[in-house]
Amino acid sequence: MNNKIKMVFIGLSVMVFLGCNSAFNNELSFLKWIGQPENGFVKYNSANGFNLSLKYLPSDYVAFLEYNKSGVDSLQLNSDMLNEFKGSMTFLLTIEHETKGTDATNYQVNNLPEFRQRISELNFEIKNHLFIKNKNGEKKFPVLATFENLYEVGGKKSFYIVFTRDSKNKDVSPTIDVVFQDPFFDTGISHFMFEQDKIDNLPELQFIKKNL
Repeated sequence: MNNKIKMVFIGLSVMVFLGCNSAFNNELSFLKWIGQPENGFVKYNSANGFNLSLKYLPSDYVAFLEYNKSGVDSLQLNSDMLNEFKGSMTFLLTIEHETKGTDATNYQVNNLPEFRQRISELNFEIKNHLFIKNKNGEKKFPVLATFENLYEVGGKKSFYIVFTRDSKNKDVSPTIDVVFQDPFFDTGISHFMFEQDKIDNLPELQFIKKNL
């Protein structure tokens, strides 16, 4: 009898867990969940005093962010707008140094010309050093990389990294290996490994869909 009760309890626990993660009704709960490493959507690496993280952002949420940033009253978040982002795969790369006052823009920068060069490199060249590597060793480079918080002093620096989503990302391997070959901060080569199946089965963002 005790074993039967235990099995029922376990079954109910599994059902509750799955139910709680089948959809997100508000943005805060989604951000908390996706930011937890055990859920598989944010990966970390540390080297040379820098902490690097790469977080996967679902296309619906990226469309939601763009809609909120637009400030255009006439722009409507609708199914067509969401579908426009379905062909892309977006990650948020965050770089932070352990030492206060040191960051991605001033590491080993000694003067104003070097600072300007670093800003230019982070704006226009960082996408040349990030790629998705498939099991055959082929590299897929991002179509876009944007420096999100360029003018903030110190602290974390963040970049949106956008790849096209096609059969090459899905069919060649069950794992998405995003590689950062760092020429700027002496952190070497970082691999951020994501499971394709988890990305394909991400819980629905109901807080976006209910406003369509």
